[in-house]
Amino acid sequence: MVGYELDLKSFGFQKLMETNAQRVTADMFSRVLPVTEASGATAISTRFSLPSILNFNHFSYLNSTLGILPVVIDEIDSKIFSESGTTIPVNVKVEQNWATPPGFPVSFSMSQQGFTAQVTCQQRELDASTKPSLVLRSQNDILFNTTVTLAQLEVVCPTNTQSSLSEPILTSVNVDAVFAISCPVNQINGRKRWDLILTGSGIYKEIKTTICSIYPQVHAVTIDYNDDSKIFNSSFPNFINGTEPLDGDDAPWVGEFALSVFLKGLNVGQSTTGSAMGDTILSFVSNLPNDTDVLSDILAQYVRGVLELSVTLLRTVYTQNGNGLYPGGESVIPPSMRIATNGTYAATTVGWHQATETAGAKGRNKEPETNRHFDPGSILHIISAASAGGMQTPFPPFHENKVHHQCENVMITLAPVNGGSSRPGFINLD
Repeated sequence: MVGYELDLKSFGFQKLMETNAQRVTADMFSRVLPVTEASGATAISTRFSLPSILNFNHFSYLNSTLGILPVVIDEIDSKIFSESGTTIPVNVKVEQNWATPPGFPVSFSMSQQGFTAQVTCQQRELDASTKPSLVLRSQNDILFNTTVTLAQLEVVCPTNTQSSLSEPILTSVNVDAVFAISCPVNQINGRKRWDLILTGSGIYKEIKTTICSIYPQVHAVTIDYNDDSKIFNSSFPNFINGTEPLDGDDAPWVGEFALSVFLKGLNVGQSTTGSAMGDTILSFVSNLPNDTDVLSDILAQYVRGVLELSVTLLRTVYTQNGNGLYPGGESVIPPSMRIATNGTYAATTVGWHQATETAGAKGRNKEPETNRHFDPGSILHIISAASAGGMQTPFPPFHENKVHHQCENVMITLAPVNGGSSRPGFINLD
């Protein structure tokens, strides 16, 4: 299998992020921002070996999305941005395209470009006199005869002299909320990171003030696609599992966007009764061993999962048909912004064991060659294949269209064909 996808590392795309900074924003994804909480929770579950599947936009991810856009063999609908939706074009082809009979497992493995973030978190005591400084500001108001509170963080980042304010949120009088704000940091060695300040209040005071240092990174990853019929009912391999990246290249040009999606998702999950992120974090804290670093680990995994999802969203908007985001209003990824993908396609089928009598049996078979398949998931195919010699009136061959009509309302049972200890098979139920 060969194809291509958007190359986040290409110089053209780095410049495009600057050009489209006011067009491609977190607000574009308002329909799916609640999924950020699920992505963060899935990443935490994976870290602590708990069941973890993220269902999003036709695909199911073990762990988080790893910042990829799944490859597609056929166009798929995507309603991320509107109810009417649009389509994601085919971005890979199978070099030797054999038709796979329905009912058989299909899988493929692809080498793709992914995205992640190195995230390390540490609890800190911050106040108005520290660097960075931190002050929680709130104000009560009456709304529909109910007292509510507007609250936000005021922070002075270490490299700034002016204060920065988080987006104000509407919360309860007790300020039951989780707040976040980020500070960009240019290091002496030339690397750029973001220090994400998180703190909980009210019922979320267990989420102590934490600084998470974030390095956005692009990396190569191997992605396995499966259509495991034991879990999913799909004709396309949409169950995704990827390898954990060992290293990568810094990608600061997507850092600001990724952090904006995190912050917007946090605020979308906040209400006058509580915080979706806060509820998720506390549920893990209360059920995991009481280790000194458990809160830091939980927050780091949550942040990583959300940032990886944000880049999957970014890839989606730059890949979908009719996006108009490329130079000249074009919607197709230009060659200078592409990176190749490749992989191997595999399908399970039913064949003959290489025995000496196989050739003879093949020669004696006078049936005309036809394009037919046997579906082990179809009970009619199972009955037809097993009925010879066991049924008083054998069913027609499974590949004939009339089998569906002649096999209706037939009562059968699995029992010894000739009674006693004879071979088992399907026989008529008297």
